[in-house]
Amino acid sequence: MRSHEWPAVAQFGAAERVGVVMVSYNTKDVTAQAAYALLRTIRTPGIRLVVVDNASTDGSAELLAALAEAGLCELIANREQRYHGPALTQAMDHLAATQTADRRVGAV
Repeated sequence: MRSHEWPAVAQFGAAERVGVVMVSYNTKDVTAQAAYALLRTIRTPGIRLVVVDNASTDGSAELLAALAEAGLCELIANREQRYHGPALTQAMDHLAATQTADRRVGAV
Protein backbone atom coordinates (compact mmCIF):
# COMPACT_ATOMS: atom_id res chain seq x y z
CA MET A 1 0.00 0.00 0.00
CA ARG A 2 1.30 3.44 -0.89
CA SER A 3 1.88 5.93 1.88
CA HIS A 4 0.63 8.82 -0.25
CA GLU A 5 -2.17 8.88 -2.77
CA TRP A 6 -2.84 11.74 -5.15
CA PRO A 7 -6.44 12.96 -5.01
CA ALA A 8 -8.68 11.87 -7.82
CA VAL A 9 -9.63 14.52 -10.35
CA ALA A 10 -13.28 14.09 -9.38
CA GLN A 11 -12.51 15.48 -5.92
CA PHE A 12 -11.88 18.92 -7.34
CA GLY A 13 -14.77 21.17 -8.29
CA ALA A 14 -14.89 22.79 -11.69
CA ALA A 15 -14.75 26.26 -10.14
CA GLU A 16 -11.66 25.63 -8.02
CA ARG A 17 -8.56 27.58 -8.88
CA VAL A 18 -4.94 27.33 -7.94
CA GLY A 19 -2.90 30.30 -6.77
CA VAL A 20 0.77 30.16 -7.72
CA VAL A 21 3.31 32.72 -6.62
CA MET A 22 6.79 33.24 -8.06
CA VAL A 23 9.62 35.65 -7.38
CA SER A 24 11.91 36.86 -10.12
CA TYR A 25 15.24 38.65 -9.87
CA ASN A 26 17.39 38.48 -12.98
CA THR A 27 16.19 34.98 -13.80
CA LYS A 28 14.59 35.61 -17.19
CA ASP A 29 15.18 32.14 -18.68
CA VAL A 30 14.09 30.23 -15.56
CA THR A 31 11.07 32.50 -15.07
CA ALA A 32 10.03 32.06 -18.71
CA GLN A 33 10.35 28.27 -18.50
CA ALA A 34 8.43 28.08 -15.21
CA ALA A 35 5.62 30.34 -16.43
CA TYR A 36 5.35 28.42 -19.71
CA ALA A 37 5.21 25.05 -17.93
CA LEU A 38 2.59 26.25 -15.44
CA LEU A 39 0.37 27.91 -18.01
CA ARG A 40 0.64 24.94 -20.35
CA THR A 41 -0.17 22.41 -17.63
CA ILE A 42 -2.75 24.33 -15.59
CA ARG A 43 -4.60 26.37 -18.15
CA THR A 44 -6.23 29.66 -17.27
CA PRO A 45 -8.74 30.30 -15.72
CA GLY A 46 -7.71 27.40 -13.49
CA ILE A 47 -4.70 29.31 -12.24
CA ARG A 48 -3.87 32.70 -10.78
CA LEU A 49 -0.17 33.21 -11.38
CA VAL A 50 1.24 36.09 -9.35
CA VAL A 51 4.84 37.02 -10.09
CA VAL A 52 6.85 39.52 -8.09
CA ASP A 53 9.76 41.02 -9.98
CA ASN A 54 12.42 42.49 -7.71
CA ALA A 55 13.80 45.15 -10.06
CA SER A 56 15.36 42.78 -12.58
CA THR A 57 17.70 44.24 -15.18
CA ASP A 58 18.09 41.19 -17.46
CA GLY A 59 14.81 41.51 -19.39
CA SER A 60 12.73 39.60 -16.83
CA ALA A 61 10.65 42.68 -16.06
CA GLU A 62 9.80 43.19 -19.72
CA LEU A 63 8.94 39.52 -20.20
CA LEU A 64 6.66 39.56 -17.18
CA ALA A 65 5.05 42.84 -18.25
CA ALA A 66 4.20 41.22 -21.59
CA LEU A 67 2.71 38.17 -19.82
CA ALA A 68 0.67 40.45 -17.57
CA GLU A 69 -0.51 42.52 -20.54
CA ALA A 70 -1.69 39.28 -22.19
CA GLY A 71 -3.62 38.38 -19.02
CA LEU A 72 -1.45 35.36 -18.26
CA CYS A 73 -0.12 36.55 -14.91
CA GLU A 74 -0.53 39.24 -12.32
CA LEU A 75 2.69 41.22 -11.99
CA ILE A 76 3.95 43.07 -8.96
CA ALA A 77 6.91 45.11 -10.17
CA ASN A 78 9.13 46.25 -7.32
CA ARG A 79 11.47 49.18 -7.86
CA GLU A 80 14.08 47.60 -5.61
CA GLN A 81 15.31 44.16 -4.61
CA ARG A 82 13.11 43.09 -1.69
CA TYR A 83 14.50 39.56 -1.52
CA HIS A 84 12.70 36.27 -1.81
CA GLY A 85 10.83 35.91 1.49
CA PRO A 86 9.31 39.39 1.60
CA ALA A 87 8.38 39.11 -2.09
CA LEU A 88 6.55 35.82 -1.45
CA THR A 89 4.64 37.50 1.37
CA GLN A 90 3.84 40.39 -0.97
CA ALA A 91 2.42 37.95 -3.56
CA MET A 92 0.36 36.05 -0.97
CA ASP A 93 -1.00 39.34 0.39
CA HIS A 94 -1.94 40.29 -3.18
CA LEU A 95 -3.83 37.01 -3.68
CA ALA A 96 -5.72 37.48 -0.42
CA ALA A 97 -6.53 41.14 -1.04
CA THR A 98 -7.79 40.65 -4.61
CA GLN A 99 -10.08 37.65 -4.10
CA THR A 100 -13.44 38.10 -5.76
CA ALA A 101 -16.07 35.57 -6.76
CA ASP A 102 -14.49 35.04 -10.18
CA ARG A 103 -10.87 35.34 -8.97
CA ARG A 104 -11.15 33.13 -5.90
CA VAL A 105 -8.41 30.61 -5.12
CA GLY A 106 -9.29 27.31 -3.47
CA ALA A 107 -12.62 25.71 -2.78
CA VAL A 108 -15.67 27.71 -3.71
